[in-house]
Amino acid sequence: MNTFSFFTARDNAQKHNITALQSYALFRKYGVDSYLIEGFEVLHTQSEDFILEDIEIYIQNHRKI
Repeated sequence: MNTFSFFTARDNAQKHNITALQSYALFRKYGVDSYLIEGFEVLHTQSEDFILEDIEIYIQNHRKI
C-alpha cells in the first residue's frame, strides 16, 4: 500500500465510521488499492470528496461481479 492509498483508506474509514483496518480490508477485497495506484496520476488531483465518491461507485460496481 502506498501513501496515497493509506491516507485514502483512512479518509474512507472516517467517512463511514469504521476502523482504518476495516477500510483497508474493504479496499483489498474489491481491488480499490490497485485502482488507486493505477489511477494515481488523475485521482491525486481531485478532491477528497470526489475520490471517496469514486471509490464508492467502484466498490458498488465490483460487488455486482
